[in-house]
Formats: sequence, structure tokens, C-alpha cells
Amino acid sequence: MQQFSIKLLSAFGLVMALVSFNACQKDSLIPTEVKTATPSSNRSPEGFTYGVTVFVPGVPSVIVEIDEATGLVTNQFAAAVLDPNNNLIPIEDIKGICRTSFGQFFITTGDGNNNPAYNNMLLKVNVNNPLPPPFGLGTCSAFNSICPTGPVSDLEWDPVNQIFIGLQNNTNELIQITLDINGNYTVYSAPIAVPGIAARQLSGLSFVMDPGTIVPYLVGAAARPGVGTLPAQLYRIPVGGIAQFMTELAPAANFAGGNCGIGFDRNLNHLAINRSNLLPLLLGLSEIDPWFTPMALVTNTNQWGAQGLDFEDLSSFTF
Repeated sequence: MQQFSIKLLSAFGLVMALVSFNACQKDSLIPTEVKTATPSSNRSPEGFTYGVTVFVPGVPSVIVEIDEATGLVTNQFAAAVLDPNNNLIPIEDIKGICRTSFGQFFITTGDGNNNPAYNNMLLKVNVNNPLPPPFGLGTCSAFNSICPTGPVSDLEWDPVNQIFIGLQNNTNELIQITLDINGNYTVYSAPIAVPGIAARQLSGLSFVMDPGTIVPYLVGAAARPGVGTLPAQLYRIPVGGIAQFMTELAPAANFAGGNCGIGFDRNLNHLAINRSNLLPLLLGLSEIDPWFTPMALVTNTNQWGAQGLDFEDLSSFTF
């Protein structure tokens, strides 16, 4: 197995060490203490949105912590697996991140990792738990949850059914991850087609809540793959049903031709959206604030934060 040197880890700042375990996943879903920051009415419980950056060969994904009060990046750290031989194995290709209603975070991996044993996995990320030096802060856990059909991107937590939902590698297909008989999230559905999206490809997924409602619903962001001029669009996604057009995102040039990861925060009442324009100065996050329905044919967005970073996925808070 490949050894992840401390020198390389420190280049990313703080480290996420991933510790394999065989404990029942139900046991791991006990609510954990949140960060020491005092929650307020305009923040989710941690006070932070977490995102994962787009993987490019030679440029590993990192997990990014964003202060929800300001939109400023407060931390970035790499992900790695601590294998049984005490080698740190880098998780270079991260596809999705989400927060469960139990107060814990999970990530999914792609198939671009140097060690294929950690491809297409669901991993638990405890962003608050310290690990002794020299590994830095944060722990994660692997529990043999591997998608048989490839990467699951734009991971979301369904707080009503308490399951994971993601995209089949940024396509117009959904994947559901449910519990097995031992209480582990290791059961993957066959890809579920999402009809009704023309000439575009889903690259973002988030549960959202309208003001005054108590039931979240799923929204997808669809962009045109590659270089193009078609603006990204938002769709309401009924699982097993036809996608319902909601709005186009403006300015169109900021969202055409690339990834369009999204994440919703109930207390902020906003949808954060990755600006996928390839010009570096335009990368980062915009927002629809306030979030509202019904929407106009075209909805303007405001720049929000994390300028210069290109996000594959963002965490959401709807509960």
C-alpha cells in the first residue's frame, strides 16, 4: 500500500485520517458534539458549510470548511486512510459530502485514487474529533461500503427516510444507499433514471426547504458538460418521477460548461452554488438568497464566498 508522507500531508494543512473499523454503523450514528462555536439563528449547528473540491489528476481533492456567517474559508485539509499497517493512504478523488441529521459527515470517493481499494466508497468523516499527532485533526472511518456501479457524486442525506441519495457520477441517474441487516449503509440501489432534463447533465444535488414548510425536497442542478453557452438550470427531482424545471441561473456565463455543485442551508435560507466558469477568478460560490418558490424563469445569484475554489459538492442542512 502507498504510504502518505507527513510532508505531503502538511502541504494540505490539517489532515483527515481515515480509520477502518468493523463496528455496527448504527452505533456510529450516535449524535456527536458540535464545534465549540455557539450556534445562532442564522447558522446550521456547526456554523460551517463543508465542501469538497473537484479532483484533477495531480491535484487531489480537499475538504473545505466555510464560515456560514461570512462565506470565508476557515480551513482546508486532505483525506487519507490509516490502514492496518499504519500507512496513510491518500484519498485523492472525493465526489460527495453531506451532513446527516445525527450530526455526522460522510464523503464518497471516485475512481481516480492511487489505491483502487478505496475507490467508489462511502466513508464517515468526524470533522470534530481530534486524532493524536502527527496525523492532525479529524478522523474518518471505512466500513466496506462500495458502490458496484461506480462513483456516487453529490451525496445527500434524506432526513425523512434516513438514507443517502447521490448522483451516479454526475449523470441524470440517482443512487440510493440504505441499511443492510447489520445496520451498515452498504446497500446500493440500481441507478434510477431522472427523465425530463434536456441537453443538460445533473452535476449538483441538494435537499431544500421552502419557508414555512417542514418537508424537504430534492433539487438538482443541471449544466451542459464541457465548454458551452447553455446556462445551468435547477430542477425539482421527484425520485422515480419526471424532473420539474424550476429556473435558470444567472449570470449564465458563471455557470455554463462545468460542475455546478449545490448545498442548501435552512437557517440561512439560501442555496450555495459552485461557479463553474473556467476562469480562475470566477470560481467559488454564489447563492440564491433568499431561497423562494415559485421562481422566475431566470433567477439572479449573488457571489457568496470561497473565491478561487472549484467545488464538486457542498454539504446541506435541512433539519
